[in-house]
Amino acid sequence: MEQEQRTNHNITDIEISEKRREFTNLQNNKRTFKQKNKRIWYKFLAFFVLALAFFVFISYFLHSATVEIKPKTENLVFSNDIYTATISDGQNIDGQKGNTAGEISKISAGKITIKNDTDQRQSLRKETRFQTEDGLVFKTYSAVTLKPKSEATVKAFSDGVGEKYNIKKDANLTVPGFKEAKMDDEFEKITGKVAEDFVFTKDDTTKQVTQQKVEKTEGSIKYSVLTTELERSKEIASIGVDSAEKKAEGEIEISNNLSKAQKLRKETRFQSKNGSVYKTFKSVTIPAKGKVKAKVFADVAGEKHNASKGTNLVVPGFKEAKMDKEFENIKAVVSSDIKGGSIGKTNIPNKDELEKAKTELKNTILDELTIETKKQKKDGDIILGNNFHTSYNFATESVGDKVVVKVKAIQKAPVVSKKDFIKMIFKSDNKKIENLDNIEIQNYSKLVFRILNPQSFNIGSGQSFNFAVKGDAVVGWVLNQGEFKNKIVGKSEKKIKEIMKNEYKNFNINVLISPFWRSSVPSDVDDIDVVIKE
Repeated sequence: MEQEQRTNHNITDIEISEKRREFTNLQNNKRTFKQKNKRIWYKFLAFFVLALAFFVFISYFLHSATVEIKPKTENLVFSNDIYTATISDGQNIDGQKGNTAGEISKISAGKITIKNDTDQRQSLRKETRFQTEDGLVFKTYSAVTLKPKSEATVKAFSDGVGEKYNIKKDANLTVPGFKEAKMDDEFEKITGKVAEDFVFTKDDTTKQVTQQKVEKTEGSIKYSVLTTELERSKEIASIGVDSAEKKAEGEIEISNNLSKAQKLRKETRFQSKNGSVYKTFKSVTIPAKGKVKAKVFADVAGEKHNASKGTNLVVPGFKEAKMDKEFENIKAVVSSDIKGGSIGKTNIPNKDELEKAKTELKNTILDELTIETKKQKKDGDIILGNNFHTSYNFATESVGDKVVVKVKAIQKAPVVSKKDFIKMIFKSDNKKIENLDNIEIQNYSKLVFRILNPQSFNIGSGQSFNFAVKGDAVVGWVLNQGEFKNKIVGKSEKKIKEIMKNEYKNFNINVLISPFWRSSVPSDVDDIDVVIKE
């Protein structure tokens, strides 16, 4: 019995011991589980903090926006629409002050006597050109027929404007058209002489010639003159030698420090420090406290009378006449080298070869000039078509046993500002478009510009002229990106669309914000990219 009780007691102790172990294991497992959970929680918390930091970094440091903008375009058709161009205010063209809009250019009118020394009847058409030794051109008002060995007096007008065309009676004239056509006999024997002084006129005929108002124009624009100069030469063989004396020629700038204008007659003498004397080709008037340039030639032939740019000159006649005030205040400086003076032998060119060389030089330099003129044009300007005016000045020089033929060509072209052109065409009643400062024509090359009555337009005179425009233009709007970025910086996509609707309605917009969860563009304009879509 006792043995059974001990056995039962031992069993109970064992059970208790096992229970305790189980409890202890359970407690240990609970502690292990809690520790594992705590570690997992700590890891999750660490991951959450890292993710939050990454999110903040992405949102702040990588915040950017791309705004895609596509300007709207409109088609504009020109059907020989006519406009008027007037010289830009204050621009000097050949020494003349530019006309302002609406001003009628003053041409000069007078009478010339035409002499026909040929043995044949000669008929000259209306607007036949007559030219002075200085290159001034005048045209006849009407056609004229001359019997052999006879004279006729006709009315004529200047081909340009300005006081320089007010030439005096007895000035000699030639017909350049005969020389250009190589009609040497007619050129020598059909000449003209001023029979009545040329003076400014404002009669109806003058207005018709200078204004060329063919019909009502649709707008007016200011133009300026783009001038390009090139020099080229060609060597040809000589057929002999002749003695020659040549006087140097060049240009001087005369200054007048007196309070009233001063007029100097033709062949007024100017003297350098070394005693060389130069004379003006024609009379010149120097404005009070002003300056004017004049062409001069050396009084004596020879190389020693060549003078370089910057050489100072005085008027010895003032000192001889004891006009001390004028002598001290009216002086000159060589503005373009006085050169070409020589004494010696000169090579004689073959006449046919000389004319051939001139023709080749003229054709070559014309192409080069046109290319150079287009290169010099500013991006913001347009040339009114291919309306170039080119003049040529030929000279010959002996080098060794050869003759060097030289040409200096000057090309002038009327140019207008693209911005001014756009404003002009869209201000007409049937082409009203808002925001004229923000539009541009995208295909100027498709437009054809044509000056009306080009034979009556002298680009060097500063006169007004009419021109026609034809072609299909595409008009697009231009966005000022800097101004636009400042307006949208920090704004929400919704606010940006409101701004576009109110202020930029001529553009289609698409806003891309990064990262995707941000709802506004960055507050720094450097983080905003504007992409213009074609």
